[in-house]
Amino acid sequence: MIASVLGLSIDRIYFLHDAPRGPGTANAYLLLDSGEISQPFIDAVNDYVNTQGHHGHGDDLQCYAMPETSHTLAVTVYVKSVENMEAEDLSALKTGITT
Repeated sequence: MIASVLGLSIDRIYFLHDAPRGPGTANAYLLLDSGEISQPFIDAVNDYVNTQGHHGHGDDLQCYAMPETSHTLAVTVYVKSVENMEAEDLSALKTGITT
C-alpha cells in the first residue's frame, strides 16, 4: 500500500519485524533513488500509514528514511590497451586512482 500511494518502488521498502518497540511492531525503511528523504516526506508517509489507518502490516508500523552508511571500496581497473591512448586521456583515466 505504501508503494502504490506514494510512488515508491516496492524494491525500495525494507521491513524490520518486531521493531524495537516490541512484538507485533514493524519499521519500514524507505529508500529513494534520488537520495536523501526529507522529514516532511517521512511525516506524510507516517500520516498515511498510521493516522489514516492504512498500516495493514500490524497495529504499530513506523516509517523511517533508510539510514545512511559509509563504505570503503577496493576496485581493480583493467584497461585492455593503453597503446592507442593520448597522454591526456591516460592521465584523465588515472585521476583519482591510487595504487
